[in-house]
Amino acid sequence: MDFDYVVSEKNGYIVVSLAGRLDESVLPKLSALHQQLENNEVSKRLVLNMQELAEFSKDVVRAFALLQKSVRDKKIEMRVCSLQPSVKDVLEKAGVLREREVMDNLQTALLSLAQK
Repeated sequence: MDFDYVVSEKNGYIVVSLAGRLDESVLPKLSALHQQLENNEVSKRLVLNMQELAEFSKDVVRAFALLQKSVRDKKIEMRVCSLQPSVKDVLEKAGVLREREVMDNLQTALLSLAQK
């Protein structure tokens, strides 16, 4: 399955649902997502929903880390949810996950942000 993403925005929240394989061939799409989030001036809460993300190559960890840094620099509260074990393993080994930002599912991620 090729990589794709859907961005939903409502009431100050952005939910980005990622699907497919995230490897170096999709860096342009990841860059487009990064730019879209960089241009956000309204929403201050972001959930990266990785439920449908089947593969995360270590080759794109740097691009993902830059996306996270950009979001954090804009003072946007972020949660990452529904990580497949193999994806979580890659991100944990790279040191780009913050424990307090990782949630089991979309509902708990949204509830966590609502408490902020």
